[in-house]
Amino acid sequence: MAWQEVEYNIDDLTVEFTEASTRANISSGESVKTIFGKIKKWFTDLTLPLPITKGGTGQTTRLDACKVLTNENVAEPTFVVGLTNQWANFGYTSISNLKTALGTVTPSAHAATATTYGAGTASNYGHVKLSDSYTSSGGAASASVGASSKAVYDAYTACAKKTVAQSFTATNTFAKAVAPTASTYASCPVVVSGMTSSESSGRACIGFHNNGSNAGTLYLDTDGSLKFITNGGSKYKINMTAIT
Repeated sequence: MAWQEVEYNIDDLTVEFTEASTRANISSGESVKTIFGKIKKWFTDLTLPLPITKGGTGQTTRLDACKVLTNENVAEPTFVVGLTNQWANFGYTSISNLKTALGTVTPSAHAATATTYGAGTASNYGHVKLSDSYTSSGGAASASVGASSKAVYDAYTACAKKTVAQSFTATNTFAKAVAPTASTYASCPVVVSGMTSSESSGRACIGFHNNGSNAGTLYLDTDGSLKFITNGGSKYKINMTAIT
């Protein structure tokens, strides 16, 4: 009887098999259903905790005793698992042992109300607490307190708008060597400036006051003359003789 070659399409052929009870490698000569049963067992175990060897003693534990470390917020695991220096072997240790080996580890988010994670000082880089206040001191450099952008801006605004009312109850001498010229007025020991550019009626002036008696204002007018106005409203122009 002669053999006849027959073409058979197995594209839609189904295979009935049962998942193997343990993981094992496929071997030559095994049936199709046995091979598929072994493959199915490996895929099943890939989605479940795998048994691992503890320190080469042959004893086993399961990864379900550990918690999976992911980017999600999970409770602190009891154990961590990783490969040893031999690719095929796993090893594990407790979190407490790992912390001991690593020492103190700063968490990623470590803003604190204390100087737990290092404070910036005059000599050290570190954490600095910001203050919005510019009217009181937060301490020297050792206090690790810095001015916020708001504090700097508020101080700038206050200085830009500040008008000082100062009373001198003792003799005050303002000493500076200045040779009078046409352009040295800005370098004089005392400079009185009128904001004429922003207020047309503004003049550089000095007030005089005899407490309980009379008062007046001496001012430089825009025509270059010195004038005096009393508290009663009388105005006087001080006569000046040109010199060379």
